[in-house]
Amino acid sequence: MFSLKNQLLLKRQKKWQVSLKKSTVKKISFSAMAFLSDNIFLKIINGQLPADKVYENERILAFKDIAPKAETHIIIIPKEEIITAMDVNEKNKALFGELFLGAKKIAKKLGLKGYKLHMNVGEAGGQVVPHVHLHLLSSDFKTNL
Repeated sequence: MFSLKNQLLLKRQKKWQVSLKKSTVKKISFSAMAFLSDNIFLKIINGQLPADKVYENERILAFKDIAPKAETHIIIIPKEEIITAMDVNEKNKALFGELFLGAKKIAKKLGLKGYKLHMNVGEAGGQVVPHVHLHLLSSDFKTNL
């Protein structure tokens, strides 16, 4: 039997293959994604791994990144298992808005006057953990955007 994560990947892959038959987009295999084999964020949600939590409500959880790239580096995740932002749909779109509202509340709580929000999407976008997550970074994080 497939795990829930594998079932979601297979379901998404089948949808992608169906949509590819109707378009001219080159076929991309989701089985090649370089995700970690374990969804460590689900383990944090379920209390199986520790985290330095900074915010939590019934739908989202935020904690300090264990390898910070800025003075303040917070990871904000939905408690619902959603693999990538490619999986946003009519049913879960409000949850994505909640990630941004959570970031605003955390930034205010931490006294940040400005901050950056970043989300990697899929292997090509640099996503490693197979769970949607938003990075909240203090303004000392420098990018080439």
